[in-house]
Amino acid sequence: MNAEVQKASMIRMLDSLKRNNFNAVNFQVRSMCDAMYKSSYEPWSSYLTGTRGKAPSYDPLQFVVEECHKRGMECHAWVNPYRFSTGANWTTAADNKLREDGHLLTYGNTIILDPAQQWTIDRITDVCREIITNYDVDGILYDDYFYPNDIPSNSTAEDYDEWKNSGTSMSIGDWRRDNVNRMVKSVYDMIQTVKPWVRFGISPAGVAATNGSVASKYGVEPCPSGSSDWQYDGIFSDPLAWISSQTLDYISPQVYWKIGAKADYSTITPWWGKVVKKFGRHVYISTSISSMKVESDANDYVEYANQAEINRTSSLDGAFGSIYYSCKYLYMRNPN
Repeated sequence: MNAEVQKASMIRMLDSLKRNNFNAVNFQVRSMCDAMYKSSYEPWSSYLTGTRGKAPSYDPLQFVVEECHKRGMECHAWVNPYRFSTGANWTTAADNKLREDGHLLTYGNTIILDPAQQWTIDRITDVCREIITNYDVDGILYDDYFYPNDIPSNSTAEDYDEWKNSGTSMSIGDWRRDNVNRMVKSVYDMIQTVKPWVRFGISPAGVAATNGSVASKYGVEPCPSGSSDWQYDGIFSDPLAWISSQTLDYISPQVYWKIGAKADYSTITPWWGKVVKKFGRHVYISTSISSMKVESDANDYVEYANQAEINRTSSLDGAFGSIYYSCKYLYMRNPN
């Protein structure tokens, strides 16, 4: 897809969103240690031109920020902090250097920047600093990818020796979560220094702290969910650590289930409202609208209307908002 086609498509989408009363856009700018903007650190994204490292004829982030602001809409840069590859063999000079310098951690087909390295924390902080310095974005939003899902915690793990040699008294799980927490704090502190009005948010998995021992660390009730908190020991993500330490401005948990499901939207959402109220942060629930299809009937739309009402009534922080994933599903039936 050439630049003019990409720009025309974005303009149609933003016009539609504005017409339908959306007030902010999360624009994916870094999905695989790449860039949808002019970066000093990483190659241009293959999603722009089909070739990783090949520059487009325009700066997509600059274009989207300007077009959003023309319409009175905010633009938040949507970032995956660690993810490098989920199977692709990237071979740009920057990618090869990451391998040569030993900055990558692999499990199965998933490769990420090694969260334990101070280099990684500094690199992610520098990337986010460059974004907020060079572009008039209104926020930075992290996606829900942290450690590779189900990476083992025994000697078969690539980072096992790194943990053993770190000198820590923490378990490997606590050590991994601490690595993530230190990165989150570094980015938050940087934003507070450079542009404190830029908001920093994270969109983790929708269920957290179902284990009573985890919840009790933060003085809250366990999350009332029929699903397990796989993120705590699966990808080593602890959202309550960021909320309680106030190292983000808002949380946007991906509560991607329906009202009355085993993981019940109507019970999980109020729990998040209570947690953020306790620690003085904001919550904007992320809702999956992937069930919107050409054949969708009125029941699908009623479900989303009811979820939006639950968000409003569960808000104890004055943040009566929702985030919808993904924009493309809004146009399954009608392009306008």
